[in-house]
Amino acid sequence: MTVRLFSFTLILLIALVAAPVFAEEPLECKVCHSDKVETDKPHPALMMGCAACHANVDATNIPHDLGGTVRGLMMEPPDLCMMCHDSGMFSGKETVHMPVMAGMCLTCHDPHGSAVPKLLRTQKPEICYECHDKIGFYGPTVHEPVGLGMCNFCHEPHQSGNPKLLKADVQGICFNCHESDKFTGTSVHLPVAEGKCTDCHLPHASQNAALLQRKGNLLCRKCHAQVEKTPHAIMGFKSAGHPLRGRKDPKRSGKIFGCLSCHLPHASESPSLFRYKADSMFDLCTYCHEF
Repeated sequence: MTVRLFSFTLILLIALVAAPVFAEEPLECKVCHSDKVETDKPHPALMMGCAACHANVDATNIPHDLGGTVRGLMMEPPDLCMMCHDSGMFSGKETVHMPVMAGMCLTCHDPHGSAVPKLLRTQKPEICYECHDKIGFYGPTVHEPVGLGMCNFCHEPHQSGNPKLLKADVQGICFNCHESDKFTGTSVHLPVAEGKCTDCHLPHASQNAALLQRKGNLLCRKCHAQVEKTPHAIMGFKSAGHPLRGRKDPKRSGKIFGCLSCHLPHASESPSLFRYKADSMFDLCTYCHEF
């Protein structure tokens, strides 16, 4: 009886001493690596335990034996990441983001946790500017999504079926914010009809108003150089034509006379993109001139 009591007491004592060790075993990594697990937005994989990814680590040795692998990982990214994340979301489309193509998931994402959504290492757009020169996103005129740091409003972060990682074709992207009915009419500017908004406008920032690639009339002359060689109001017919600089627009207060004094840039219900209702050039002239 005494022997049994002694044996039971010994077993109970061993259990009581060992219990904290077994109970705290999942937290052993946290003792030294608290910065990896104490985070606002932890990687869900942490709930599976450190060994879910760091399977080759022998934590009984300090420094740890990593089993000849990088950080003791069972496999390297992106293969490790694709064990949980669908690989089809990161490959197979026309345009793949360069870091994704190179398997550099950790360039943008922290594998353990982050204070930023999606486990991003820093906030947008700063994380984008680590690779993309921010000088191209600043100027007197900045596209509003760019100014708000909303890169993903237009671009996919991983891959896309469109060039430039766009979420849709260029015109489709623009019409998400800009009302499409303002770009339709009896007469539609050819770049607009073909969905080539960026033929005239820069997508991020510009030195000119309305994100134009060139200032006012210079932009128009990029395609319409023939107006200087054929009969046109700016060259005159029998006498000198309209000046395109230094004169005030008689119909639009505060505007300088130029191409847009007579023409609309996108679409019109009159021929030749006339700004005012007119069936011919001479009808248009009557809005300012008396005959």
